[in-house]
Amino acid sequence: RLPFTVNECMDRITDAVQSKPRIQFGDILEGVDTRVEVVVTLLALLELLKRYEVRVFQDNLFGEILIEHFPRSERPILEETPQSEFA
Repeated sequence: RLPFTVNECMDRITDAVQSKPRIQFGDILEGVDTRVEVVVTLLALLELLKRYEVRVFQDNLFGEILIEHFPRSERPILEETPQSEFA
């Protein structure tokens, strides 16, 4: 059993984008020691993208991934809110 979950990583990302307008994916990985936790953090980011809670940018090919909060007023209107398979 892992000492962390996708939901915990999602919370960490959400907290980070609420405290700063834009953060780097590398900043979220500070203190991450294992490949498994990197993968789980990436899965958490993908889930937040799917839910339209964050949006990401990359200035250059293979450049740093930049993450920012996706304002509710700018989110697309969905017929049904996506549900997480991890919840």
